[in-house]
Amino acid sequence: PSMDLHVRWHPTEVKDGTSHGTLTLQPLRGHNFQGSGDSTRWECNVRIPLGLVPQHAGPGHSWESGLSIGGAPSPSWDGQAGTFNITLNAGVKEDKDKATKQAAMSNNEDTMQPLNKVLRFLEAHERQLNDLSFRTESIFHRTVAIENNITKT
Repeated sequence: PSMDLHVRWHPTEVKDGTSHGTLTLQPLRGHNFQGSGDSTRWECNVRIPLGLVPQHAGPGHSWESGLSIGGAPSPSWDGQAGTFNITLNAGVKEDKDKATKQAAMSNNEDTMQPLNKVLRFLEAHERQLNDLSFRTESIFHRTVAIENNITKT
């Protein structure tokens, strides 16, 4: 299975090699989900790795979408989105003049590296979702077989 997500990064401050802002993730629809059609509902759970969120942010490192509108094979969601306050830190701070010059050239790279980390994290969740989908399908088939045996006796 795969999912279409709307990902939006809105920086509120880019300064000295760091970027603060909000990351919004909105599940749109799924493709090739296994399950029993309309009776199976899905939920999107997003967790942001520690180190990408401000230390003072407290809770809110994860978000759950709620149940999908449709079932397998193409669930969809009704516009729900999770928003996270993110601090992207480029690393060790250098002297101010050098940091200012480098920031002009590397802000995009500095921002993209942590976002790529988030995307890799989401890809790992996709693999886990795929495994769960196959296990769910197997459980569904075994349940149907048991129900058929019960009704025959």
